[in-house]
Amino acid sequence: MHQKYAELFTELVHSAELIAEQVMEYDKKKNDERGMKTAQIMRDDYAKFYDKIRAKDFDFNTLKKADYAKILVATFIIANNMQDQITNMQNVLNGYQQDIIPKLQKVMKVEEEDKMAEMANEVFQITDETK
Repeated sequence: MHQKYAELFTELVHSAELIAEQVMEYDKKKNDERGMKTAQIMRDDYAKFYDKIRAKDFDFNTLKKADYAKILVATFIIANNMQDQITNMQNVLNGYQQDIIPKLQKVMKVEEEDKMAEMANEVFQITDETK
């Protein structure tokens, strides 16, 4: 196995450990005891695996099927987490492009400074309180 893949797999495992820790903290705040325990088990499992594979004498050629399965699950977890982040950022970007920027441009088109507040009050309203 090429060293770059060994490094990548090590980082994937570490990232899965960190994500599991974040889920554990989230579940703790939500008082989800069962979810917290599940995330803790996952975090501990990935932490143990991370320590194992980053040992100086570890040989990646000795990985077993269960080890590759853990790396695969870690990759799925990270990819799904990234997709969620991309979706969230795309939603924010759309909000800026479709709501905030056009409204600010409308305010900027007002010639008289003393009328800007009136336009701002007009365009920066929320009519649907559920948003």
